[in-house]
Amino acid sequence: MGEPVPHIALKGTLKHDGWACWQDRTDHRLWPIGAAIAAGLAQAGADVILLARAADQLDEADNAIRATASGVEVCIVTSDPTNDTQRTTAIDDLLSGGPVDVLINNAATVEPLGASATISPAQLRQAFEIIVIAPAVLSPWARVR
Repeated sequence: MGEPVPHIALKGTLKHDGWACWQDRTDHRLWPIGAAIAAGLAQAGADVILLARAADQLDEADNAIRATASGVEVCIVTSDPTNDTQRTTAIDDLLSGGPVDVLINNAATVEPLGASATISPAQLRQAFEIIVIAPAVLSPWARVR
């Protein structure tokens, strides 16, 4: 049946600087949710790939994960999930290291905010790209067992 999945030491959702975060039980570090999941997997021995639009957030998560998990590979990919060309390049980058066993799709947005009459079709399309299209395009690349 394989090895048991180790427990990832994360607790309750927090808000910090407008971000939903998890707090690590061991060092009380605040992590954005995706980075927290990646850190927990890395601490359990998994190699991880981080994909996001913001290179500074990726670098911060990369450094934090490397500081808390030794002996694992951390790969970062900067990509806008709403851009078809960048998504295709990201998929190629993701698959260059072999199959992906676990894919955590947690890209989200609360935008657009406001009365429905004030929200443009372009704003709705942008939100739909982030919440629906990007995960649907990226998900098939995770290995099915």
